[in-house]
Amino acid sequence: MQPGKPPVKIAPRSERFKNVAIGIAGLISSIAIPAVGLWLGYLQKEKEVSLAKTQKSQEIEKSYIELGIRILSDAPTPESEALRKWAVKLVNAHTVIKLDGAAASAVVNEVPLSESSAEEQKGLALYRLHNAVITRRNPRVHIDYDGVGGRDMDRAYGHNLTSLRYKDGASLDSRKVPYLAIPSSNVVNGSIRYGDYAVVFDASTGNRAFAVVGDAAPNRNAIGISVALANALAIPYDGRDLKGDHLLVSVIFVDSADDKWPEALTERATALYESWGGDAAIEEYLQLKIRKERGPAEEAKR
Repeated sequence: MQPGKPPVKIAPRSERFKNVAIGIAGLISSIAIPAVGLWLGYLQKEKEVSLAKTQKSQEIEKSYIELGIRILSDAPTPESEALRKWAVKLVNAHTVIKLDGAAASAVVNEVPLSESSAEEQKGLALYRLHNAVITRRNPRVHIDYDGVGGRDMDRAYGHNLTSLRYKDGASLDSRKVPYLAIPSSNVVNGSIRYGDYAVVFDASTGNRAFAVVGDAAPNRNAIGISVALANALAIPYDGRDLKGDHLLVSVIFVDSADDKWPEALTERATALYESWGGDAAIEEYLQLKIRKERGPAEEAKR
């Protein structure tokens, strides 16, 4: 040490090692963090591409099943035997539960897949009242699980897609959105559009709930209701089947589809229902229905 100069403090070896380690760690972080970010972005992109491919595949699969069911819903004829055999193969290729053996033979040669009249094969029978259409007779009703998680909830018939989608292409969630599944023939015929608002009554209990037309039903004389709609109507169910007797009447407001659902579903459907005539219009419909079922002779006696 030289006279007059302060002593120089030398950092302990452990502290010098710590400073070097911190410097190296900072260098590694500056390289690793962007690399990890790029890798995570790549994985996310791959996931999105894979999901899009899966959704497209499921959409095509659903279309094949609907095509096969439409063919098999017509009455068998000798001329249609080859086509019906092909339709059975088409359905079996895209469903978990297969038509085979005696069941397949019966569908091809003896009975249609669904017993329906020529009128019903055109779609649901609808009654036009003011600016709405109403289901004229009680159709077969099932729980529709299609949409988010649909295949997991219904392994036999469920799909992860719905006909009505959000703006970003995502499907509805049956557990969250009260929706109706309507035969696609009614949509094709132009009487109903996906996204139209509706009010659904359970005449057996008096319960009422608002909904949106959200999916296609595979059967021409059937309606599907989402899990959320069944819950809103307080209808118990087991799998796809409703428990108990339920007479459902669906009032669908023509050309009411817009981009305000699902946030404003109840508000929009309520406004449409009131402007349509509300409870008085439903009473008018039910009275017409009762008079038609009684017939002219019985009505004349009253």
